[in-house]
Amino acid sequence: MHKEWEKETIKRVLGKGYIDLKVKTILTDNEDIYLIGDCYSKDSEAIEGKNFEYNYTHRFGPGIVIKFDINGNIAYEAPISYGEDYLNRMEIVGSFYPFLSNGKFYVLANEKESILKDKKIVMGYDNINAKAIVLKSFDAEGNIKTTPFWNSNTGAAKEYTDFAPTQTLQVSDHMFYIYAIGKEMHKYGKLILK
Repeated sequence: MHKEWEKETIKRVLGKGYIDLKVKTILTDNEDIYLIGDCYSKDSEAIEGKNFEYNYTHRFGPGIVIKFDINGNIAYEAPISYGEDYLNRMEIVGSFYPFLSNGKFYVLANEKESILKDKKIVMGYDNINAKAIVLKSFDAEGNIKTTPFWNSNTGAAKEYTDFAPTQTLQVSDHMFYIYAIGKEMHKYGKLILK
């Protein structure tokens, strides 16, 4: 199967200037096909005063899910609105993890807690960049519901952990292990969906 992004889709969903939409994965469920796209680009900049050392900026988002049947009839086009820049090793916490469970489409992702809780960002706040892992569920029309897991902050005082959805292992319909980067150590967190 070969599917090109239609120019109208890119223009409507991503807006002017987005040219980095790539197929992230394709999932199938009986006669339903899910084509998942994600924007990704990378820039590098030499570190001043260092020989042959660079900082890499990884840009993710936005994304899109297109659900259609084996005849090519589109059920929905659902944009996933997000956009984040990550520096160097933090690249792995970018983007999202799509999966199917019991005939429904879901996405595990990271979102800033300040946005989820509709809080103003105050400079000097310890966990200004704290993120929660979220579950985005899609209904039959492509409407998205976001459910955050607030226990994503772990560790001692003034420490937090960023889970990396792209490094997710699905071990059953409802159980996942998600890689995490923390200040002191790296580890996996177990996530069970009920």
